[in-house]
Amino acid sequence: MSLSELINKNYDKLSENDIYFFNYVRDNMESFQKIKISELAKEINMSSAGIIRASQKLGFDGFSEFKYYIANEVKNKKIEYKNKLNLNKQSIILSDVVDTSKLYSQNNQIEDIVNCFNNCKRVFAFGTGCSQQLMIKEFIRCMFNDHKMIIYIPTVTELENLCSDFDENDLLLFVSFSGDISDKAIDILKQLKIKKVNLVSVSIFTRNTLAKMCDYNLYYQVSTISSNNKLNTSSYITLNLVLALLYESIIKSKLTDDFIGG
Repeated sequence: MSLSELINKNYDKLSENDIYFFNYVRDNMESFQKIKISELAKEINMSSAGIIRASQKLGFDGFSEFKYYIANEVKNKKIEYKNKLNLNKQSIILSDVVDTSKLYSQNNQIEDIVNCFNNCKRVFAFGTGCSQQLMIKEFIRCMFNDHKMIIYIPTVTELENLCSDFDENDLLLFVSFSGDISDKAIDILKQLKIKKVNLVSVSIFTRNTLAKMCDYNLYYQVSTISSNNKLNTSSYITLNLVLALLYESIIKSKLTDDFIGG
């Protein structure tokens, strides 16, 4: 039973001083756990004996037992708050997964993107950050299992160095979080567009520079973004999901082609 519930249950027994004491405790639960009864008595202008009697009116043996009870209530509230935060974050992630699936299923460019993957002679992949690069490597691993080689580009400098070697038979999968790419990356994409390289962007669902510069766009949803640094405060499960869905679409297209060809 919470302190408020105990006060309501025993309200008829309580004097104005008792209620003032319990309201003070309710507003200062953290500091109350450390305060001595003599200090508390001076703080609220109430005698130590009066504090003990007020504690007893709620069913406690005395002040010490009441303090122990408050400490437990504070602890339980912290646990409850933490659990609520976890449940809230889980709900947000599940909602992002559903939204990402919808974004993919409603994307009318999927067939064209899949055709590019199947028909281009070479496929390159580049990610702007560590998390994006990890997701790309997992995608490359899956594609390798299906005997499709993807060339991983680890840094923007290497992407710049390779720029002159690209042509219209190549595809670049460019994965970002926000899609707000560097000036250097913008210059590289401009060069690749002139060379008619097939450009596929993967970013969160916002209007962004990367998506605007690419021929085809894939999006994922992330709601857990820090207001301070604009970074994802959760996992990249939805980025992994959109790449997994793309992989499944590519595999499905090949199975369909094999079935028709057979």
